[in-house]
Amino acid sequence: MKKSIGVYKLNDRIFIHAKKGTQSVAAFSEPLYELDVSDSAEKIGNKVRECIESYQQGNDRYDREKWRTVNDPLIKLAGEKDSKTFFSKVLNPLVVLLNGVIHFCPRENHGWKDGFKESQHPNIQLDYSTATDRDLGVALLKALELSSII
Repeated sequence: MKKSIGVYKLNDRIFIHAKKGTQSVAAFSEPLYELDVSDSAEKIGNKVRECIESYQQGNDRYDREKWRTVNDPLIKLAGEKDSKTFFSKVLNPLVVLLNGVIHFCPRENHGWKDGFKESQHPNIQLDYSTATDRDLGVALLKALELSSII
C-alpha cells in the first residue's frame, strides 16, 4: 500500500501531518506537528515516522464543502488567513512510502494557480525498515533544502 504524509516549510517552521486516503487522493488527517528547522534530525524523523504509521486508508468521498475546510487545522496552526495564502508561500516536498522505500521528492511551488511541480533535483530514497529516525529527518531536511518557490 502507498502511504503519504504532508510536509510544509513556512519560514523556519516545519509542519508534518498524516494523511487519509480517499477514493482519489490523500487528504489531511491527524496527527499534525509543528517543528522548527533547528530541531534535531532525529526529532523531525520521528514525526515523519509517526505520520507515516498514522496513514489511514479510507473510501471517503469529499464534497466541495469538505475540501474547502479539510486543511483548516493546518492553516490555523500556521497562523495564516486561508489556504490560498498558506500554500502560495510554503515549500512542500512529496513524501511517499511505497513498497518499503520512502521517497523524499523536492518540488517547486509555482503559486496558488499552478501548484506544486517536480523539481530538477533527484529524489532521496531510503529503505524504510532500516532507516533510523535521524536518517528520515536528514532526508526530509535535504528535500526541503532542494525545494523552491518559483
